[in-house]
Amino acid sequence: DEVIYVNQFSEGGHQIYRGWADNTVIWVGEDSQSDDLFFALFNLGEKEAEIRFDFELDHLRGTYKIRDLWSHQDVGEFTKEFRTTLPSHGAGLYRMRE
Repeated sequence: DEVIYVNQFSEGGHQIYRGWADNTVIWVGEDSQSDDLFFALFNLGEKEAEIRFDFELDHLRGTYKIRDLWSHQDVGEFTKEFRTTLPSHGAGLYRMRE
């Protein structure tokens, strides 16, 4: 249901980073029903890797509560960046709120 919500209510979604050297893609979008943001991380590499989202890439400053939408779990509060490990060709989808 949380992932479907992103499909139904996200707007302005766009890629903000594609790292050829680190095989990483970062996508962000806005929740049309609140001030929350969504972001997706992609590991395009052949091996499991730590993927880093530097909030400054989207001019975001402050501390954000982040929720993993696939696992339906809050993962904590983060300032400046979020890091997670993704399997080869894996992806993560998240909600962030101030």
